Amino acid sequence: ARVLLQKKPILVLDEPFSALGPGLKDEMLDLLDYVTKKNNLFTLLVTHDPKDALRIAPRTITVINGEVSGPICTKIALNKESGPLTKYL
Repeated sequence: ARVLLQKKPILVLDEPFSALGPGLKDEMLDLLDYVTKKNNLFTLLVTHDPKDALRIAPRTITVINGEVSGPICTKIALNKESGPLTKYL
């Protein structure tokens, strides 16, 4: 809440849902989606959970073994059939 009061255009979140149970995590993802859209925020979400990325991030930048790649469309990156990140899931 304090971050939103500052009226900055960017929100940085580092593994914000990692310790939450499934129900609360879903609620927080819904809230994050609502808040970012309502306030037109650029959101940088660091996560190890591809489901979080699919739900929140239209584009993904990856860091694998120190190599940075992207941005790429998250749906394409995580496509089970041909996505470049499939082998890491």
